[in-house]
Amino acid sequence: MSQPVNTGGGSSIKESLASWGDLAGLLRGGDQGALVPVVIPRDTRGLRWTVLVWFGLFSLCSALMMAVSAVIGDSAVGYTLLAVPTMLVGLLSILGAGLWWWRGSIIEIEEGTHGILTRYGAIVRAVGPGRHYLWHPWSRVDFVVDTRTEIPYTAPVLACPTRENVPLKSIEFFLSSRSSTRFGS
Repeated sequence: MSQPVNTGGGSSIKESLASWGDLAGLLRGGDQGALVPVVIPRDTRGLRWTVLVWFGLFSLCSALMMAVSAVIGDSAVGYTLLAVPTMLVGLLSILGAGLWWWRGSIIEIEEGTHGILTRYGAIVRAVGPGRHYLWHPWSRVDFVVDTRTEIPYTAPVLACPTRENVPLKSIEFFLSSRSSTRFGS
């Protein structure tokens, strides 16, 4: 978690790092007395599913070589008995990798928030509420911004001379954010 922006009197705003399951609670309820308009989600997708792809390809190539050796060679029964389970393991491994990749690509943006989609670290676009699929391995949602809630913020005033010598103790205002789909260009 990061440090609050305003440590003196008044409101405190900070951004937080959280898992996808904790986003709604932080955006609506804050964190340790601080308001949280922006949450940085932890991206746990990674490329671990590619290990299953490589293992599956290795198994399929091994099964192909065993089948060729069974047709050409002398011990047809031994290689045939090994080729069939190896091929099944290879196919199941590639199927498991595809399922892992598909489940890892799903993200859900809550109603009233927008996600900022990045690819290779550069902002691509704003992602609206709903279910989205991030098929590209380097695409991720770096920030989730609360666009529906107006955040009350109180800022203390240390010194502000006025013409009528009215003492100001604090200024209260509301912060609201919105996301635009036009970035860069």
